[in-house]
Amino acid sequence: MFQTRPKPQLLSEKEAAALLRVSGSTLRRWRSQGIGPAYIRVGGKLGGAIRYRESDLLSWLSSNTVGASTICEDGFSRESAFASQSRSASFVTRKSGG
Repeated sequence: MFQTRPKPQLLSEKEAAALLRVSGSTLRRWRSQGIGPAYIRVGGKLGGAIRYRESDLLSWLSSNTVGASTICEDGFSRESAFASQSRSASFVTRKSGG
């Protein structure tokens, strides 16, 4: 009769830092600056344990992705293909100009 909801995966600061591939001190700095992923303080305002929901970390990563790429049929990302064309064009310009 009762539906049990899956419990959110709570990660320690160390586990969250490993998932994000940053140091624990970086996470602490982001928290103090208010720019990092959402977190939960368990056990009181001061001195409580900090926990991160895995879903919040993944969402934060997604929302902070810059220049998300789409893979083209040739296996290169659009950004890579554009950068390659730009380099070729600038090479041609330099070559023809001097």
